[in-house]
Amino acid sequence: MPSLYLRDLAATIQRQLPRWTAARVIPRGLALPIDLFLKGYARFMKKVGEAYPVLLPNLTADTALALSVMDYVLALQPNSLAYLDKDYLIDIGGQQINRVAKVLPDGRVWLDYRMRKAAPVNTTVFVYGAPGYHNGAREVGADNVEIKLPTGMKVMVGDTLLQEGSIAFAFYEYKITEVIAQPVPPHTVTAVRITPTLQRSVDDGGLLYLKANPAYFSQLIPVPQGYPDLPVDFGPYLLDRITGLISDNPNTQGDVPETVEMELYQAGAVLHRTLRVTTVNAATPVQIWNAPILPEHMVLWHVHHGVIDLTPNALRATLDERGRWKLSTDLVPSLGSLNEELPQWRVVARSRSPFQFAFTVWPGVTTNVSSLPIGGLHQAVALLDTASITSSGDRPRVMELYVHGLAGQTVDVAPIMPTLPSIRSVRYRVLIETRGRYHWASSGLFLKPLFLSSEYVHAQGREIPLNQGRMLT
Repeated sequence: MPSLYLRDLAATIQRQLPRWTAARVIPRGLALPIDLFLKGYARFMKKVGEAYPVLLPNLTADTALALSVMDYVLALQPNSLAYLDKDYLIDIGGQQINRVAKVLPDGRVWLDYRMRKAAPVNTTVFVYGAPGYHNGAREVGADNVEIKLPTGMKVMVGDTLLQEGSIAFAFYEYKITEVIAQPVPPHTVTAVRITPTLQRSVDDGGLLYLKANPAYFSQLIPVPQGYPDLPVDFGPYLLDRITGLISDNPNTQGDVPETVEMELYQAGAVLHRTLRVTTVNAATPVQIWNAPILPEHMVLWHVHHGVIDLTPNALRATLDERGRWKLSTDLVPSLGSLNEELPQWRVVARSRSPFQFAFTVWPGVTTNVSSLPIGGLHQAVALLDTASITSSGDRPRVMELYVHGLAGQTVDVAPIMPTLPSIRSVRYRVLIETRGRYHWASSGLFLKPLFLSSEYVHAQGREIPLNQGRMLT
């Protein structure tokens, strides 16, 4: 009973919204996770769960003992911040930054500076920065630096470097605008370009800190290309994640800027294009149109005129008594709004009698063609180029097919084929700016069909934990 399920889901969502807003549920079909076990590198994060783990920030711990003024040994709760080491920056209770002098064998932390304020037991300690030792010297005004970070630590565009000024724990901040070189064993140096330029010279071996913003760096992930890895009628899809704010105390929630870099590869690991998107409190899906829109998708679209039937190779359109047939679907999200590469589409229609054929994405672009006699049939080929859509402020929200001919005439409409190259693999990186323990969480990457298909109908009643509401819409 898909309609009852969607009605209940919509009602549940609506109850969570303010009275003056409304929600609409758009069914898509069953999502397919492709970064199942989050096998990539997590920095200042931890993975929670098994087959479908989520990422949580791993930046905080509570003190096991109270601290007095002039104390210099910090005891944390067991099994917390195991990566903490010499020269890391920590913030005790959000009020005083200190530097780790060493970590004792029993897990206690020896501080560089004595406590300036007392702190009770269960005071929250935040990791503020990881140490980077500069390779070579740089003068004021330099726009690039080379640093040796803790073993295996990676950086990405949007990360922040900290340089201590003349006052202890007062820092200059530099945003990384380009990663020139990540360390590849046995090399340990990370080279980056920064803005603004260096405000203070740095000596060989001098400390620059990487601000402790959680990040995830995926492996190169194969993208399923078809049956049996994908349902036969999967079609175009979104590359998406579930991400958002969570908290054990709603009063602690605030904006969480998120930067995502995504590299799309063709066959042979040839880089096709790179995306970089920054949002606040939102995921950053990408539309991928490199798969055909099949008759199995179109049979679930809205029929305005005429009748439709599904054949093994095409969608059969039967024109109404006025010689009309029209089929449409909403594009949600709208075309040109989610970082997609806009395709040129090609669709072929055939009949035994002449007809007019129109292919439209509205508002935006329309192609009208007349059929031509070929091999005893009449055939129309519609090419729709969407490249011009990017210059329009009003993004297309509807895809439409229209046939005009004789009353009762049948026309076979073939799959709508894109001209884009196939995406064979993807690599993505996520950077967030938060330090709360339960403040933010994210799933791995998954494929989410853009169009509802018969696979959704077949799955009703099956127990699929990943697809219970949140993955469906």
